[in-house]
Amino acid sequence: MRIEVTPSTDPVAVQLVQDMLREMDERFEPDDDGGEAWLEESAPQHVSPPSGLFLVAHLDDGTPAGCGAFKRYDDETCEIKRMFTTPGGRGQGIGRAILGRLEDEARRVGYARSRLETGIELHEAIALYESVGYLPIPNYGRYKDDPGCRCFEKTL
Repeated sequence: MRIEVTPSTDPVAVQLVQDMLREMDERFEPDDDGGEAWLEESAPQHVSPPSGLFLVAHLDDGTPAGCGAFKRYDDETCEIKRMFTTPGGRGQGIGRAILGRLEDEARRVGYARSRLETGIELHEAIALYESVGYLPIPNYGRYKDDPGCRCFEKTL
């Protein structure tokens, strides 16, 4: 597997995000706004250097297998976005590898903390985040009053 910094506008990155959106729509009720607020959170200007980053993971045969990003939350904190592993890439440690690389890159940029939001029914994601040291925090931002969300934070 290889993980590469990739512009979020790259066709492979765009396809991975579309695949993630499709899966989320299948698992949960679609957003009332058609996902516009969700997409705005990780618009290219947010997940690009110097304060953000987008990663794409590829299997050894070159098949895209997952993605993840971070963006600036505040001067000391980044927010992890767009964590996704394709069905064919699951169970191979890809999500863990993407998250580890995002944390390393966020430290390099100068962030001291990382935070994220996930759905309460995404048990595999919650297990991953907790296994690498993310602790539950009160829901924040647009997730503050959403009972379907769980938020986490980790000191980097």
